[in-house]
Amino acid sequence: MRLSLILSTFLLFLSTSCFFSQTISFDLGIDGLTCSQCSKSVEMQLKKLDFVKTVEMDLANTRALIRINETSILSPDAIAKAARNAGFSVRYLKLLTSAEMKPCLIIAGFDGAINLQNNVTNITDKKVYTICFLGNSFQSKKELKARKEKLINNCPENTGKVYFAKVE
Repeated sequence: MRLSLILSTFLLFLSTSCFFSQTISFDLGIDGLTCSQCSKSVEMQLKKLDFVKTVEMDLANTRALIRINETSILSPDAIAKAARNAGFSVRYLKLLTSAEMKPCLIIAGFDGAINLQNNVTNITDKKVYTICFLGNSFQSKKELKARKEKLINNCPENTGKVYFAKVE
């Protein structure tokens, strides 16, 4: 009985750690960062999010690397809103993940499905993928228009919120 309990606890821990280990971090490009106070303002807004573990600001490249708490619900919309609440606009939002690439990607702890707009069968065998979110919340209207991609929802209706994205 005791061995069974120990074994089941270990298997639960192993499956949970594998389940959440797919998502690694977010890379957030921020327009308008010009000083350390600006950078600090964005950092403080991002740290208010429940799923954020650490934030590394890069003022020279006007971006933030966001590491997440693995057991939280992840929301790209919340990241974009935090940058806007600090008074800045989002240039890009990228998810760095090791999840298996599928046209409709569902990642553990994510608040919706990620609909990949490029052909995922042609992706090289990488250990970590960069997924760039598409949409008004995650880039300027000009940049979105420049991509000239038709956003087609290939995810089933029961996946909830759908984020459009492209593997880079």
